[in-house]
Amino acid sequence: MTLFKQIAILTSLFLSIILITVLFLNFKSANAQMQEQLYNDAKNTATSLSLTLGTAMGDATVMDTMINANFDSGHYMQITLLDIEDNILYDRIAEEKNPDVPEWFVNAVPINIPIASAQVSSGWSPIGILHVQSDNTHAYVQLYDTLINLLIWFSIIASISLGSLSMILHLFLRPLTKVRQQAEAISNNKFIIQKELPYTLEFRDVVNAMNIMVKKVQDIFDKGNEALQRNQELLYNDPLTKLYNRRYLMLKLPNILNIDNANNGGSTLFIALNDAQLINQQIGHQKADKFFCSLSSKLLQMSEPFEDAIVTRMNGTEFAIVLPDCERDSALHIATEFRVVIDILKKEYLLKSEIDIISIGIYRYSNNQKIPEILTKSDYALTQAKAREGDHLYAYEQIDDTGAMGKEQWRHILEEAMTFNHFKTIFWPVVNTKTHQEVQRVLTFAISDNNAKNYSYGSFIAPAISLGLIQKIYMYILEKLFKSPPQKRNSTLYSIRLSSEFLKAPHSYDDLQKLFKLYSTEFSSMIAFEISDTIVLKNLEVVKSFDTLFDRFGYKIGINEFTGESKDYAYLRDIRPQFIKADASFFLDQSSESMSALQVLTDSLGIELIATGVKEEEVLKELKVLKITTIQGPLAEQLLS
Repeated sequence: MTLFKQIAILTSLFLSIILITVLFLNFKSANAQMQEQLYNDAKNTATSLSLTLGTAMGDATVMDTMINANFDSGHYMQITLLDIEDNILYDRIAEEKNPDVPEWFVNAVPINIPIASAQVSSGWSPIGILHVQSDNTHAYVQLYDTLINLLIWFSIIASISLGSLSMILHLFLRPLTKVRQQAEAISNNKFIIQKELPYTLEFRDVVNAMNIMVKKVQDIFDKGNEALQRNQELLYNDPLTKLYNRRYLMLKLPNILNIDNANNGGSTLFIALNDAQLINQQIGHQKADKFFCSLSSKLLQMSEPFEDAIVTRMNGTEFAIVLPDCERDSALHIATEFRVVIDILKKEYLLKSEIDIISIGIYRYSNNQKIPEILTKSDYALTQAKAREGDHLYAYEQIDDTGAMGKEQWRHILEEAMTFNHFKTIFWPVVNTKTHQEVQRVLTFAISDNNAKNYSYGSFIAPAISLGLIQKIYMYILEKLFKSPPQKRNSTLYSIRLSSEFLKAPHSYDDLQKLFKLYSTEFSSMIAFEISDTIVLKNLEVVKSFDTLFDRFGYKIGINEFTGESKDYAYLRDIRPQFIKADASFFLDQSSESMSALQVLTDSLGIELIATGVKEEEVLKELKVLKITTIQGPLAEQLLS
């Protein structure tokens, strides 16, 4: 219960007790006054009537007439005349009638009717005693009207008082509401500094303390961010050209070749500078460095059209470009254009035109190849290019037509899979190696049709994208999952990976919103949506909008395929992921300074680090030294078996 409710209930109760007490006392006083008034009326009537009866000189008929006249003109229950021996000379009693008030009121409010008496004398001779008793019917009506008026005023005063109390409490406790919002934000890893300080001294002290705490956490994050940026530059950037180095390429290639990636292979361009020493001799060392920087800038520009492209400087004289989803002909076109750019640079830097500066080897790879094989064949293509006379350009392609199908065949397979429910969901476990418990299940899906043909995600996702079916397939899988959610297993989180094509599809946001509204939010706490680090960096605003949607419905967000390639890690503070997944080789490749900076940064935001692709116990031991105990991969499945 909130402090506002507690104070409101306490003060309302106190106020109600006061008002009810006042109401009760007022009504009790009115009742006493009414009884006193009845007695006074009866007494006055008895006195005046006794004097009048004395003038009748004992004539019974005259006295009866006088008593009837008084009885009929007033509100009396009974008037009785007794002689000196207490014998009844005349007795007039009113007809019994119920007062025009609720019966409960009559039962709850007793009115004692006093009897007034007076002696009747004729001269000095006593005639008898006169008894007069007032009627209480009229008294009940007056008391009931008094009660109704008191209740009306009580309601008006109570409403005004409670309304004023609520306004005053809201005014006084408004700073506390902001304190609560700030505390909730901190618990959700959102750091808000409250600039408007409350007037109440105690609240002001609390706000100042929380602001100091938030500032310290922000400082920790900023320092971790700066340290991580510096260390990442030292580890993965060439100091001269600022391109990525060979170390980064080896780190990034496993993510590019991931079977779950949408692209179906790509092309590598290995570029070697011929006669680099001669370039230095002709234009000088400093100008040669500027030439290398200009060359690097051109390489970056030419690779921009390809998403997830990697441009690296392998060593002093060799560069490598990896272009996912780039066909051999497109790579040849880029290489040809680059040779034209080189000729322009030669003129700009006054290099002799007869010097053939570069050799370019092109290799078309597929996703099912291993990294050493791709690098070996790319080196082979470059060697052939160097040996080639004329343009020093050589293109080599891995021939692999296994399972090749046309677009219409894939369209038939995919649409039939959705129509006849041939899609099957597959879950990969994520395990906490301390407890050996499954803490997460990562959803992927495949096709298994009636003809016993199986298609993995990696085999059909590229055709699905080219056919424009990716958004439809994802919504089909998500609706299938939401309609029949898995049973909740302790604190197990079900993680769903979203591709960039789905996130950028025109209706994905609206369709997800409708899906979330349609199905129970009870399932939302079990679901997290994974988005790759590259997608986040290149489509940050899109990801932010989805993050807001997930947060509104109680879903979590996570980052996978993290390679730390960002120049600024403030985006982590913007989207506040539940976890970050990176290949085990990424964590093990970090320097101690980089790893410490990364952990400081993630700890300040409450982000869990998860190592993927863990296959061997030795790798797990090295990860534990880095305090990473949650893993995904073949070893995680072994630990559960």
